Amino acid sequence: MKYQPTNLLLDELSGVLVGGSALAIDLSGSFVVLIAAPFTPGPTLTLGDLSEATFQGYARGHDTAGWNNGVAEGGKRVAYSPLFPFQAVGSDSPNVIYGDAIVGSDSVTLLAAELFDTPRPMQAPPDTLLLTVVFGFDPAGNYGQGILSPP
Repeated sequence: MKYQPTNLLLDELSGVLVGGSALAIDLSGSFVVLIAAPFTPGPTLTLGDLSEATFQGYARGHDTAGWNNGVAEGGKRVAYSPLFPFQAVGSDSPNVIYGDAIVGSDSVTLLAAELFDTPRPMQAPPDTLLLTVVFGFDPAGNYGQGILSPP
């Protein structure tokens, strides 16, 4: 599974490479949302193109703890989000989850989206999805080589 960054995120990344050594993009305050309909990730995708989950117990994953930003791993600079737990608490409004997306702190700007290899049901307890976003960037490459992928 890999995230497809939007053009907006790629533009932001192009402005943060100073000396080719730091991943300095600030994703604090961002949200992780679950997507409940098929979609095609792409650089021009917007939040309005997606159907956000509505299963009973759903709430956006809100990053209030901050990302572990800029750890060096395997030649890349890597940032880890906090763990986002999503759990169905009832059987009203069941969904099938096709992917997830990173939304900016303004709650509307789509930064990246990921289509799961296999959709996941979120229909009733104990259906649970635990998600940590891992954002890696190769400082030796150009900003178009950014990779977003879960562990």
